[in-house]
Amino acid sequence: RMLANLTKLKMFRIMHNNLRFIEKNSFRLNSDLVRLYLSYNKIESFSVGNMENLEQVHLTYNKQLKRINLKNLEKLEVLSLRWTGLSNLSSEAFQNLSNLREMHLTG
Repeated sequence: RMLANLTKLKMFRIMHNNLRFIEKNSFRLNSDLVRLYLSYNKIESFSVGNMENLEQVHLTYNKQLKRINLKNLEKLEVLSLRWTGLSNLSSEAFQNLSNLREMHLTG
């Protein structure tokens, strides 16, 4: 709801906060969103809804992150999951990421 009026938003950066979760449809009205920076938070689970133009997702240093679902983000090119709490990656979480060219998993 917070971003509902920002329909032309291309990049959203909310880093170094204490975010614990992002609702699946938080960005449903932001169809032009290309880059999403959520690093250095406390996000436990991340799943996307209607974000078909998303090219970059940065979730670095979300040490509580246990689940992720990015399937069907066909335009996604860069995914950063450095220093997260992920210990298992489901193959379903990454379905149809045909344009993914960088994936960072250090840590």
